[in-house]
Amino acid sequence: MDAGLNSIGIGTAAPTGQLHVTRPMTVPVTGKALAIFDQIESQDVLTASASGTPRFAITNGGNLLLPTSGSA
Repeated sequence: MDAGLNSIGIGTAAPTGQLHVTRPMTVPVTGKALAIFDQIESQDVLTASASGTPRFAITNGGNLLLPTSGSA
């Protein structure tokens, strides 16, 4: 965690973003995913946004939602 930059690193002592998740190269590859999101409720699994405007979402049903040209 870098309090000066308000950032958190998982697998790194020097995060380059507000949340930086990585696997150190010294750790053997196990064939597993870097991150697992286990949403057990009905909300979207992941939503990415810029300045509060949703850019894409992965729904609980596994669908990828992208905004259309007429929406935000």
